[in-house]
Amino acid sequence: MSYKIILRRGLKEDLPNLDEGELGYCIDTKEIFVGSNDGNQKLADHFSIQELLNFKANKEEVDIQFEDVASKFDKKASMDYVNEQLVTKADISHDHTLNSITDVDTSTSLPKNGDVLVYQNGTWKPSENKNSESVRGNMYVIELDRWGITQGIPSKPYVDADYIRADLNIQGINNALSFAKSNDFTNVVLPRGDYALCYPRTIQMESHMTFHLNGSTLKVIYDSDKKSPFDTRTGSDFYNFIGTSITFSNVSNTHLIGGTLIGCRADRSFANPNERSQEHTYGILLTRGTSFSSIKNCVVRDFMGDGISMDSRSPEQLAEFNLNLTLNSIDSTGQLIPSNNSLTSGFITLRDYSVFSIAGLGYSRVTNILTKEVDVFFYREDNSYLSKRQMNQKIYTQITAPIGAKKVRFVFRQETNPLKNMSITLRYGNPPHHNIIEKNEILANHRGGITLGGSYNVIQHNVIRDNGYHQLDDKPLFNDPTRYGINQEDSYGDNCVIRHNLIYNTNHGILAGCYSIHIENNHIYNVTGIGINLYTLSFATVKGNYLYRCGASAFGLMTANLPGAHVHITDNSVHHGIVNLNSSNGYTLAVRGNTFINVERINMPNSSTNVFKENIVKFTSQYQGNESVMLINKIQQCIYESELTNLLRVHFITNEMNGNTFHNINVYLDTRNSNQQREEVKVQDCYFSYSRLDNHIFGRKEREVNVSGSVFQNSRLYVGNINKPNENPLLSVEDSKFFINSITTLINNDINNEDGYGIIILKNCDIEIANANFGPLITNAFTRNTFEFYMKNCKLMYSGSDMLNLAYYSRLTSMRKFISANNQFVNINAPAEDTDFFVGYDPETHNINEPSKGYYHSTKIIYNANPIKGGYIGWVCIQEGFANQNFWEGNTSYPVGKLINANNNVYECTSAGTTGTTPPSHSSGTANDGSVSWLFRGKRARFAPFGLIKAD
Repeated sequence: MSYKIILRRGLKEDLPNLDEGELGYCIDTKEIFVGSNDGNQKLADHFSIQELLNFKANKEEVDIQFEDVASKFDKKASMDYVNEQLVTKADISHDHTLNSITDVDTSTSLPKNGDVLVYQNGTWKPSENKNSESVRGNMYVIELDRWGITQGIPSKPYVDADYIRADLNIQGINNALSFAKSNDFTNVVLPRGDYALCYPRTIQMESHMTFHLNGSTLKVIYDSDKKSPFDTRTGSDFYNFIGTSITFSNVSNTHLIGGTLIGCRADRSFANPNERSQEHTYGILLTRGTSFSSIKNCVVRDFMGDGISMDSRSPEQLAEFNLNLTLNSIDSTGQLIPSNNSLTSGFITLRDYSVFSIAGLGYSRVTNILTKEVDVFFYREDNSYLSKRQMNQKIYTQITAPIGAKKVRFVFRQETNPLKNMSITLRYGNPPHHNIIEKNEILANHRGGITLGGSYNVIQHNVIRDNGYHQLDDKPLFNDPTRYGINQEDSYGDNCVIRHNLIYNTNHGILAGCYSIHIENNHIYNVTGIGINLYTLSFATVKGNYLYRCGASAFGLMTANLPGAHVHITDNSVHHGIVNLNSSNGYTLAVRGNTFINVERINMPNSSTNVFKENIVKFTSQYQGNESVMLINKIQQCIYESELTNLLRVHFITNEMNGNTFHNINVYLDTRNSNQQREEVKVQDCYFSYSRLDNHIFGRKEREVNVSGSVFQNSRLYVGNINKPNENPLLSVEDSKFFINSITTLINNDINNEDGYGIIILKNCDIEIANANFGPLITNAFTRNTFEFYMKNCKLMYSGSDMLNLAYYSRLTSMRKFISANNQFVNINAPAEDTDFFVGYDPETHNINEPSKGYYHSTKIIYNANPIKGGYIGWVCIQEGFANQNFWEGNTSYPVGKLINANNNVYECTSAGTTGTTPPSHSSGTANDGSVSWLFRGKRARFAPFGLIKAD
């Protein structure tokens, strides 16, 4: 075997003390030195040799030297000294030579300076001197001189020699790590100090090794405005010269511990405005199947992309290949069979890996596979079936290749188009998996802190701050909003975990998703965008996080892209700002057990399958917002509480409220589509304390609010209509209880037009009054004829010692109708009845005339509220339809909304005007009558009296 002799090399100013006999070459001065006991000795060049030849010795000097030698012969040893030495000499049988060492192996491991011979299995081999100061147990301390590594970081402006020295540092570290691996060291220590690095060379981590940076600082030297000697590109865009400082590539059980890594951003000038868009320099990269590895206790800062990046690449991949799809399936023998709902691929050759997976193509990630699953059939090299198959294999999940498998065929279920591009990539080997990034500080990177990819990876206990943020040094921001603390934007994976991190001062906190993700117990605050943003995922848990002042939203949802996607947001604490989850984008969402403090808005997707349950929404005395908005279809078992002095108005845009508690809240009800259509809100089993329930419309369609099984403690009911004629808001409360000891009125209305009057109904309710100053029952608005009140089957009780003289209303002229039927008054003096609008019966079951409004089914009975001898007990419906006693009249003016009957039909005026001479008779749609347009509403109900009452 032949060997190449390479001298130690470097700059002259960095020349170390050479070992005796060791050669060193200065790459800048072209000089050669040799080590000696007296230090480095320069070898003579041809100029020095010529100079020596010019010197000659003369006779006088030679004679003097001979006389000195002769005098030394006179000083010979005595006989006694010689005899003494002979007595102490070794026995003749003792071997003073190494002749017995006849088998020395220098081919397995090349001998290095300082090595010793070790006897192993009958052979002497060179080995590292374990007594060396660089070797401590199983730990190797990097010998800086040996590997040509120089401490110290130069200052700008950098010269070529600075870059050369930095590149030699990287080469030296790589050589030292390689040496440690070949000699079975599992711990490598870099002597503490400052070290310069440069692009594009990277420090390559080795498997089964822990690299201790030992508190050292490694800094990239960079100049945006001057070309690096290692930049082989053409052009003057020096700021686009890129690299990665440390790389974990297809390694396992590899760990980086305890140092500071500073990137190129600190040196960049940003003189060219395009430089701010650069995003491709990284501090540490984990890639191509790296597994069971970690980065701990490091500071990583000032890179243009991310401080730490973990991508989703496997060791090898196959992309953009022809699947050769046909409309077939595969039977149990591995043969193609015709199918009308499955596509089968041609043969695809496997590579030499035990596992592979199916991923998306490029940035699409989710593939075009409809079910996101595939059946896999395995074949031998000769295309014969191996009788092995794996069914329903999920994308992104590892698929194990059986022994002997050389080819596969894929079956895509529920697919019918052989020309379809499935947009898939085959990943051979695993993506990065089971790695940990923990207890690091990641800061001041241009775009983001950490990129997450791969599967079963964990990011925990890190401080991630001031990334994509300009408050530290006023350098320009990255020109794209994708500035995150943790970002999974261009990667994918399964079951990764982000927990116990502190993230602040960035545009967005976390962007994560594909395929599943767990985000737990992080503290995120002072982000200008979204705290936790989710996209392209099948499943996510967001639990136990503390989010403070997230500018755009505490949580966000982007398009799911995967079938059956669901997200659980539980047990988080959100302070200030808003929560905007209004875009469903394919998710089923459960927001449960969270606490929201001083949050101005919570928006949920418009879907009946989403859950908003058992949350606490609290407004402290420091709340400075105005009206808070809750856009939530269904609110269950939540608590809304305000500590403000005045009643806080919370605008609930909802369809259903169940089991909620409200304290010091103006519950202002609305629906999503109230601008276009009449809708209903259901309120069940709720508790109102010192609050207000308000069904108010402002330029919207009328709304019906139905309350049941609820409790009102010193809480009032409101109904209102501003500027919306012919829309009549209704608030109905049934089977509920009222306890009054501080408020002085129960019912309020705020209506400014007669045609838009409001209605409140109390039915089967108990009203207990303990306030002697209570009254009136109703406080009216000023507008005339604007309010109807129904109270049926209720019990009103005053708990004071005296009788309560109850007033019904504050303004008589505002009342349209006051219905009181079958009510009980205890310790209360009811007022006199106003016959103009007071009705003492239930118009749903009784009337004094044949019904004139409402819809009735056949056999429906309405009882006579004023039975007399010779009259009837009531009326029975004999034809289903709308009750109406307003007969059409010709040449008559009708307003919009007016109902009339003609030809046994009921019509509604949709365009005001004056009728002609012929009544309408159409039975669908709209028809004109003079200048009036009539909308057909249905058949007119017909009634017949029944139950004649005898005169005697």
